[in-house]
Amino acid sequence: MFLLQSRYITKVLKKFRMFGFNVEATTTEVNLKIGRDEESKQVDNTMYKQIVGSLIFVCNSKLDICFVVGFASIFMVDPRVVHMALVKKVLRYLKETKKK
Repeated sequence: MFLLQSRYITKVLKKFRMFGFNVEATTTEVNLKIGRDEESKQVDNTMYKQIVGSLIFVCNSKLDICFVVGFASIFMVDPRVVHMALVKKVLRYLKETKKK
């Protein structure tokens, strides 16, 4: 039994307007340190939760994003610009690997 979510990933990319962006080869950078960044600007809490929720659903078939999505879900209460950049990088990575 195979579980392919390429159609769902395409739908998510279109929903969050990430379909036309460049692709990423990895989910994160090496030795990336992200914490509670109180000095940076807050982002739309609802949109961040929707993106992370969609990524959690994709984790069923894409195990290589599980750690990053779990880490991003920690910041769902007070997401900042750096956290949104992290989940958008994961979306761009999914665009590259959606058929693998």
